[in-house]
Amino acid sequence: LELPFAPEQADELARRLRSGGLLPADEVHDSRILAETALLNCGILLSSDEHLRGIDHQQLTWILSPYDLAPPILATPIEIVRKFFR
Repeated sequence: LELPFAPEQADELARRLRSGGLLPADEVHDSRILAETALLNCGILLSSDEHLRGIDHQQLTWILSPYDLAPPILATPIEIVRKFFR
């Protein structure tokens, strides 16, 4: 899979997400998923993971702002189904 950014960019942003307190230090994979989602300009991230779901959206916006990235909407699959397919 070729990504339109260097893997080091995702690693750096993932570290920033953890060091900024958005995710616990041991949540390396979750931080990488969120970093890649933002770097790919994805508008939404579907996840049932509590670490990702519990992120402070305002703080995420502040951390992503210097990178000119917008935070994705974080939702569970069931939230999307309930909202759009009732």
